[in-house]
Amino acid sequence: MASTTRRRLLTATAATLLLGRGVPGHGAPREVTDMAGRRVAVPARLERIASAGGSPAVNAFLFLFGLGPRIVTGLPAAFQSPAWRLQRHFAPGIANAPAVSGPPPAWTPNAEALLALRPDIAFVVSEPAAAILDRAGLPAIVLNWDRPDSVERTIRLLADIFAAEQRARDYFAWESALRTRIARRIGRPSRPPRVLYLRYSTLTQPIMLPANQLIEQAGGLSVTAGENPLGLDVYPLSIEQILAWQPEVILLAFADEADKLATDPHLATLPAVRNRRIHGVPHGAHIWTHYTPEHPLGVLWLARLLHPEQLADQDLRREADYFYRHFFGRALPEDELARLAG
Repeated sequence: MASTTRRRLLTATAATLLLGRGVPGHGAPREVTDMAGRRVAVPARLERIASAGGSPAVNAFLFLFGLGPRIVTGLPAAFQSPAWRLQRHFAPGIANAPAVSGPPPAWTPNAEALLALRPDIAFVVSEPAAAILDRAGLPAIVLNWDRPDSVERTIRLLADIFAAEQRARDYFAWESALRTRIARRIGRPSRPPRVLYLRYSTLTQPIMLPANQLIEQAGGLSVTAGENPLGLDVYPLSIEQILAWQPEVILLAFADEADKLATDPHLATLPAVRNRRIHGVPHGAHIWTHYTPEHPLGVLWLARLLHPEQLADQDLRREADYFYRHFFGRALPEDELARLAG
């Protein structure tokens, strides 16, 4: 009898350990340090997740860990346009979920609306937002994207929170292999093409740091690389500056602005306009130039545009198909893959 009881106890213990290791968010409560340096007590169970600030970017990182079905919050009004439709593809539940934060750049969370959703944890993008949720008794994790290694730091933090270190290792191995292939084929261009990334409707360069990183990694020269001494998240441009830079390639955050830019008489003398080298950046779960796990796909996309001969054997469609199936856990329809691969 004692032997039988002991076997049952050992079996139950083993099952508990396996569950804790195999299902992200299960196990003993513990503390983590978020990206603002705050110590946050993470609940043992993380079944309901609130994306309460920087929602599209936060969601993209959650998708990397297959957590889209756990998101209980919707997108703010500014992100309800068709440009953000793949957010709902990877997390269908957010289509009918309420928005719980104000518009960017403040992303001020609505604590009352959040508490009504009963989330286990919330992700925000500023310490003031976290303080609001702390006062409401809701654990809040700050994610911020202000350093060259921000994507890596975000993935490592989420891997720790959701006990998904293997997924992070798989991602970093894929990313490293892809970047190495691109770098080997490009080499050191003697004269890299001059590239400008902008939002034409507002004459700004949004999310400047990762966009300039992407341009450099793809073998281009960002014309704004030496600008922005104040480190502004969104950098204002002028027609005069753009004319002085004479970009040979223009990348647009939103492709539907291409026709207006191409017919702007003030910009008609630009090499990029004369040679019709104006390209809308692919928009997956997020814009590929921004802080997102999709950023390496953006590097491949741009490298193929800037150096088509060296990258002729690199299949962007196949790479994107693998990425979304393997990491986001949901294949894209063929028409969406064709759109991203251009």
